[in-house]
Amino acid sequence: MTREDALLYLPHEDEGELEDLYQEKLFALKQKVLNAAPSTKLYQFHLKKMRLIHYSYAFLTGQTNDELTLSYRVDVDQTDLKFAWRDYNKNKTEIKLMLVNAIGFLGVKFSLGKLLENQRQFATVFKALNFLDCSGVILSQEADAMVLEAEIDAFVLAGYSAVKDIEKLDIENMLYQEANRLSLWLKIENNVQ
Repeated sequence: MTREDALLYLPHEDEGELEDLYQEKLFALKQKVLNAAPSTKLYQFHLKKMRLIHYSYAFLTGQTNDELTLSYRVDVDQTDLKFAWRDYNKNKTEIKLMLVNAIGFLGVKFSLGKLLENQRQFATVFKALNFLDCSGVILSQEADAMVLEAEIDAFVLAGYSAVKDIEKLDIENMLYQEANRLSLWLKIENNVQ
C-alpha cells in the first residue's frame, strides 16, 4: 500500500484528525450492522471495505489499534426451546455490547463472527423441522423479541415440550414463522462461502 492508496480511504488534512476519521468510519460500520439481522454476506460486504480503511489507518499511523486478546464462548442450549431462547438472547446482548465497545477493526470482525455463530446455534434448534411453505419469508426481518418471547411462553404453557411441536402451530403463529425463517436462514448460510 502506498500513501496515495491510504489517502483514498482516509483522506485528511492533518495527522490530528486521522484517529477521529478512523473512529468515525468504525462507528458508522457498527451502526450499520448493529440493527441488521446477522448475515455472512452482509458482514463480508461491510468488513471488506472496513479492512481497507483499517490497513490505510495502520499504514498512515504505524499502529493497528486492535485488541490483543479476544474471546467469547457462544453456547446455545440445543435441547430446550426456552433455554435456547434465553442463551441466544444473553449471548446476543453481550456480543453486541462487545461490538459497541470494540476499538478497532479486529474487535468488530470478531464480534460479527460471534453474532453469526450465536445465530447459527439458535437456528440449529429448528433445523430438523419441516415447514409447509417458505415463500414470503424475509430472512433479514427478525421477529420482535418481546412478542417472540411471549409466543415461546405460550407454547410452553400450552403443554408443548419438544421443538418438533412447532410444526403443529398455525402458520400465522409468530413462533412458527420465526422458526421457519431461522431454518431457511441456516440452509442459506450453510451455502455461503
